[in-house]
Amino acid sequence: MQQLPHDPDHDDDPAAWRTDEVPPDAWTGKLAPLLALFDVLGRRWSLRVIWELQKGPATFRQLRERSGDISSSVLTDRLRELRGAGVAEHRPGEGYALTELGCGLGERIIDIYFWLRQQPGWPADDGAPTDSGPTPGT
Repeated sequence: MQQLPHDPDHDDDPAAWRTDEVPPDAWTGKLAPLLALFDVLGRRWSLRVIWELQKGPATFRQLRERSGDISSSVLTDRLRELRGAGVAEHRPGEGYALTELGCGLGERIIDIYFWLRQQPGWPADDGAPTDSGPTPGT
């Protein structure tokens, strides 16, 4: 069964979102913003930048240091794309930070992470974040 938001502005019941037939224009209509966001999130380093910004605002240099092998040009591109998607913003004097939308998205990413850790075969102790959130410096 495929899923389609029936009326996300007025339908808080996810069960009401299910349908057996997805209208052909759904992918260019209601789901277009979701697909655009998934496109940005699917790019290399996007999730890592969001993960790092969950720790609080960071300068470009701090993000580059925290994110391992990311190049300056790729980080510039990802920050521009995340800003364009409304996930991140640049705050003068503070650096880059997650917007309200970005904070909510970051919380969902952590939820997915902990859900995955409960799945068979997922490493139990990999030095990753605990239930209190990301570990500083990782």
